[in-house]
Amino acid sequence: MDTVAGSMHQRSLKNGTLYADLALLDPKNFSQVPSYGDSFPEAALQELSKCLLPFDVRATVAELQSELKSLARQWDRLKASVFEE
Repeated sequence: MDTVAGSMHQRSLKNGTLYADLALLDPKNFSQVPSYGDSFPEAALQELSKCLLPFDVRATVAELQSELKSLARQWDRLKASVFEE
């Protein structure tokens, strides 16, 4: 059991930056996005961008940050329109 726990811990340490990037995409965290203003923390969305770039060359850090800001600003309206239908 200790081996399993240790292995899981090692994997979470290795992918911690990616997990942090993915956490930014959770709508529960959208309220934090406007507080970043024009600049996200330096490492924000870098790991996610590395994973996506082989599939889409437009998935740069700057583009992901811009899209996330836009989505966060519009989220309440988008969410409301889905529930109204």
